[in-house]
Amino acid sequence: MTTGQALWKYLANVGVEYIFGIIGRESESMEVPEAVPRFVLFHNEMCAGIAAEVYGRVSGRPQVCFSTMGPGVTNLLTGVASAFKDRSPLLAVSAQSETYEQHPDTHQYLDSVGLMGPVTKGAWEVTSAEELYPILDKAFQKMIEPRKGPCFVSLPADLFAEEYAHQERMSTAQKIEPYVDWSGLDDFVRILENSSQPLIVCGNAALYGETPGLVEKLASSMNIPVATSLAGKGVISERHPLSMGCFTKYIEEFFDYSLGNEIFAKVDTLILVGYDHGEDLTPKLWKSNPPKQILRINPVDDGLESLFPESCLIVDPELDRPIREILNRVSSKKELGIDVARLRSLRDARAGENFTTGTNCMSPFRAVRVVQNGLPEEALVTVDVGLHKHICGQIFESARPLSYIGSNGLATMGFGLPAAIGAKLAHPDRPVLTFCGDGGFHSVAAELETCKRENIPLIVVVLKDNAYGLIRRYHYKGFSRYEEVSTKFNDTDFALLAQAYGCRGFSATDEDSLSSALKTSLKSNQPSLIEVRVDYNLS
Repeated sequence: MTTGQALWKYLANVGVEYIFGIIGRESESMEVPEAVPRFVLFHNEMCAGIAAEVYGRVSGRPQVCFSTMGPGVTNLLTGVASAFKDRSPLLAVSAQSETYEQHPDTHQYLDSVGLMGPVTKGAWEVTSAEELYPILDKAFQKMIEPRKGPCFVSLPADLFAEEYAHQERMSTAQKIEPYVDWSGLDDFVRILENSSQPLIVCGNAALYGETPGLVEKLASSMNIPVATSLAGKGVISERHPLSMGCFTKYIEEFFDYSLGNEIFAKVDTLILVGYDHGEDLTPKLWKSNPPKQILRINPVDDGLESLFPESCLIVDPELDRPIREILNRVSSKKELGIDVARLRSLRDARAGENFTTGTNCMSPFRAVRVVQNGLPEEALVTVDVGLHKHICGQIFESARPLSYIGSNGLATMGFGLPAAIGAKLAHPDRPVLTFCGDGGFHSVAAELETCKRENIPLIVVVLKDNAYGLIRRYHYKGFSRYEEVSTKFNDTDFALLAQAYGCRGFSATDEDSLSSALKTSLKSNQPSLIEVRVDYNLS
């Protein structure tokens, strides 16, 4: 057995089902088996990393992305960094120049461990065959320790063909007892009981295990409204009468510039569950009316004492455990002082708009809600990065945990389509749809061929304005005019492009044609793309 074969066998033994990526000249000494884990060829290593990251995020089972040396690693870096910022378990593996050719001037040689180190929980290079399994053990152990995240392993090309004389085995990675601190529990319960208007705000870490159900139970039993970050959408159904949807800096821009002050003026106690500062839900949102008390339940001690100097923190990687104990101790039911229904009515009103300032253009707010209304509840949605991401976050109502997936920590443009590929492979029985802006979609459109070749029947909705809409919006806010030179590009017939890749392609210009195209796509067992021309009209 060669070291390359030993790598594949190890990954199969620990439950890896897919390896996403592109193989380079190391294929001369590495045979890719057709058995599990199955190799899925991508057109860009960044996309391979994102697909593997999202597969692990929605399934809880870490997958693997692979690249060749040199530019393969630099391309892969963005996908790995995206997993790092969104706390997703992922193993990235790359080939490296031969052990006897590693010099800064060597063709394609880069210090890949040095590159990957800052955006992983651990990065190692295998320098001899006997190091392979011990390094993989460390990688799989670190990936799943709180907070979860990616690890990286570099394997020189000459080692792939080297005879592996060591015993094949399962991983010996041991679960390390995590840091737990419940010392603040009594204070937490006392403050919560004495509060008049608490507000629960959930992040990504609250989406897992029994935590979503317990958050809903706590909210319902005490009559506490619940909001989330973009990453935490779906912790409780956004149709729940206590759900305030997701909070971002766009909530005021899209609806009412006094909204944030109005909400937080009434909140005396803020309960942050699974809060992650990297999700861009920051104290800026409540700086004008800071709550008197901040209570936090986190999987790790995040070191944010400077942001929350007077807060009470409970640390437990299993968030459901302290929440269950809190439920056993509290009894008071609060008088609801926040008008939760008003926020929902503002969202519904915006989603009902269908302005047209150009030929055959829809409001993106309306387009997102039309798609939502046409999807079954079990659908899994991914969203790319751009202005549409923030519109989707406010308008699309997520009904289940881990059913709405975005790039939140790094905000990686091009995320939507490869994320949908990973999500669909993880949940083949669920409808999967991605919202993409045309800017982000242009950068990854070749992965439609991957969808066709691998028979991945997902749906791509491209909201098209022939521009980097979010960057145009920022420029307008700064200069009261739209920048054209650095943000606008030519019109593209995305429906025709999809057909060129062998997928189904539709062009929708109004609510009826969008609904019809979505209905046809859902019935189809083929990858489909629906182009929707939109006008953001936010000036």
